[in-house]
Amino acid sequence: MSNIKLFEEKRIRSVWNEADKKMFFVVEDVVRILTDSVNPKDYIKKLKKRDPELSKGWGQIVPTLAVDTPGGKQKMSCANALGFPENEQAAVEGGTVAGNARKELEKKSGRQVVTSQNYKSLSEKKVRQLRKKK
Repeated sequence: MSNIKLFEEKRIRSVWNEADKKMFFVVEDVVRILTDSVNPKDYIKKLKKRDPELSKGWGQIVPTLAVDTPGGKQKMSCANALGFPENEQAAVEGGTVAGNARKELEKKSGRQVVTSQNYKSLSEKKVRQLRKKK
């Protein structure tokens, strides 16, 4: 059974692995969404190159499963959601710390940290979103 899941209105392909009795998600889709990467395959390749331990264990952590695609079944790297709740909580806590630090810096300096003049360091996607808000 393959499905499309949505995360913040973005598609993530998923597949039920009967052998493990677990839902798996296409890693490339997750990386694309979380990093705003234009080329998630290249992002993953560079990530594995920078971390030899991750590269060594990639096949065990990220099995290749058959996923339904418009062109038929295709073998893709997938991961299950084991640990996602814990990681989500860590991300929320980290985001809160960063947000509080930004607010404190803005209060001390009397200036905004994020402005329309420093938006160019953002991804193309974020730049488009900022332009739409104007």
